[in-house]
Amino acid sequence: MLRGSLAAVLAAGALTAAAPSPPPVVVVERSGFSASADARTTEVDYGAVLRNVAADEDAWNVVVRTTVLDAAGETLVASSATVALVPAATPYYFGGRAYLRGRAAPARVEVEIEDAERLAAADFLPPVSGVRMGRGTYGAEIAGQVSNPYLRRLSRYARITGVVFDAQGNVIGGGSTTPVASVVGRMRLGFRIFTWAVEQKRAARAAASVELLLDR
Repeated sequence: MLRGSLAAVLAAGALTAAAPSPPPVVVVERSGFSASADARTTEVDYGAVLRNVAADEDAWNVVVRTTVLDAAGETLVASSATVALVPAATPYYFGGRAYLRGRAAPARVEVEIEDAERLAAADFLPPVSGVRMGRGTYGAEIAGQVSNPYLRRLSRYARITGVVFDAQGNVIGGGSTTPVASVVGRMRLGFRIFTWAVEQKRAARAAASVELLLDR
């Protein structure tokens, strides 16, 4: 009787075994950073190329966690951000900035996708054009233009994030900004993203993405 009960339990367990998790819809293809320090603060400018690898699913509310670590693997600072939309089969250029007290020694930056919602492919990001590297007042900067193809205004709080690459295609930094004003439907607006920690001579090209955040 015991053996029969055990067999039944094992069979039930086999039937209720968890199905394998679906593959991630957004992956981190490349990431990197640059750091610059003065007597009081170390600035870390980081960038990552995210990609929606699904051909027929948009990824909404993508939670991106960024961790700056030292050579021993200890966390110096960590933060999370939510990207509203990464459309199907599309890259997203995610950049940001972190500040550390004093002359810290960041050794690497880890960028991970913590969560994302899947919906049938239907939406697209505001187009970005004319993206280029330039020299700003205090260091390298990413410049370009964003267009609003929607009838509703693109919010002035929509993050514009950029990634800087060297001549070999390695990510060496990034940053973010917001439009100086909301972008009226069918209009275009220029932007600049400061990346003060990136050495101008190493910056070969840049790319940028705009968050899909429309005013009501």
